Amino acid sequence: MSAKKNTTASQKLSNDIINTIHEPLIVLDQDLRVVTASRSFYDFFKIKPKETVGQIVSLDLEALKPRP
Repeated sequence: MSAKKNTTASQKLSNDIINTIHEPLIVLDQDLRVVTASRSFYDFFKIKPKETVGQIVSLDLEALKPRP
């Protein structure tokens, strides 16, 4: 298997595992940018991946409360 296919397969497996977790889960990089999040995270906070991935996480706890 080529390195590119292996990386893609690993990313898919990682995302599949993340999406099996029932609690909201977010994956950040070293700069606190969102790499991915679980479906339950998006459902809980009523946001979409487009609005989230690549964004820097705010440490403002009020911003992390679920939206009505």
